[in-house]
Amino acid sequence: MIKKILLTTASFSFLSLNTAHGVSTEAKEVIGKVAVEYLKNNPEAFAEIIVAVQAHGQKEQEKKQSEKLDQYKSELFDHSNGTPFLGNPEGKTEMVVFMDPFCGYCRKFEGTLREAVEANKDLKIIARDIAFMHEKSLMLVQATIAASKQGKYAEMQSETHKVDPTVTQEDVFKVAKDLGMNVTQFKKDMESKETEALIKNNMDLADGIDLTATPTFVVKGVSKIISGALPLEELQKLLKGEVTS
Repeated sequence: MIKKILLTTASFSFLSLNTAHGVSTEAKEVIGKVAVEYLKNNPEAFAEIIVAVQAHGQKEQEKKQSEKLDQYKSELFDHSNGTPFLGNPEGKTEMVVFMDPFCGYCRKFEGTLREAVEANKDLKIIARDIAFMHEKSLMLVQATIAASKQGKYAEMQSETHKVDPTVTQEDVFKVAKDLGMNVTQFKKDMESKETEALIKNNMDLADGIDLTATPTFVVKGVSKIISGALPLEELQKLLKGEVTS
């Protein structure tokens, strides 16, 4: 079967290459008919070609991701500007997560991240919340960052991943009060230039790595940008270095 695929692929390559060398119209038509007829009579060959093309595309995508990681790695894992994090502040196992509070998969993954922190005492998760899914996402991202200033990031993150689209700013202020925060300071921090800068930085990094979905995350030492709400078992394999590429 492989030989058949190579023969078919070679036919197309021959057609493409020889177009530049003055192959006659008649010859091109003959080659095209032979190739089409072969695929009609051997549909399984066409399916295998599609798989091969998809695999090639996947490799190209992974190559591009690796290049993006090389370019943005230091910035992704640098939270010295006040970017919130979960887990151990001195943790040697690190991951960066992009999430939106209104993303359904993020809401599922948020629980998985909390479990991961409980199971891995050396884990630090750098939380790059972005406004990606909903018009009120920005308000909730501002809230999580403001809460981090009072040591309540994890609690506020959990709450913002539960609210429905009717949530108001007053609702957010009430959550802050219920979590024991200084609401006056919380309001100031939500609207501060520092919070605005953090959100912009997160969005710039998301654009830099060509983020197209949430949740998206990177585990230090793993040369992949991963999208989707992985179950805890699969995430643990990445965190423990059982999967590195």
